[in-house]
Amino acid sequence: VLINLALAVVDIAAKAGFCALLPVEERAEVFAIKYTLSNVGYAAGPLLGVAMLELNDHMPFIASALLGLSMCLAYWRLGDRSLQASAPDKPGVGFAQVALGLARDRRLVCFTLGGVLSAVVFGQFTAYLSQYLVVTSSPAEAARLVGYLVTTNAVTVIALQYL
Repeated sequence: VLINLALAVVDIAAKAGFCALLPVEERAEVFAIKYTLSNVGYAAGPLLGVAMLELNDHMPFIASALLGLSMCLAYWRLGDRSLQASAPDKPGVGFAQVALGLARDRRLVCFTLGGVLSAVVFGQFTAYLSQYLVVTSSPAEAARLVGYLVTTNAVTVIALQYL
């Protein structure tokens, strides 16, 4: 549940960043490309994880840690710190004022609560399925099956996305 909520927050931040940095006419295309690349990652990642797991039980965790560290270092060294939002200059509004304004919107509150509840119930099915498979089979077999299932799901989404 925490992973799904964290992913939702990062996704919202990425979309907000796209909206702030891109003109309106370019946003739809960038969102479509982001969605496709996310699914490519979901298609390739589990297969790589299964392959690494076959080599060594700790290899996927080490590779994940090294990848995360390398991305942080790359952003620290190469990241553009001069990005500016394309919105016109407006007087700043405090966080509390924005939060109170959003909390007054009943539809937004209901939509947000519904999104959180659906993330809890319909979150990544692989979390529940992997727990079941670990109990009914070996952990290596569970990892292999979940990897294949996630890859199959992502490939199907990529294949049907533009149709």
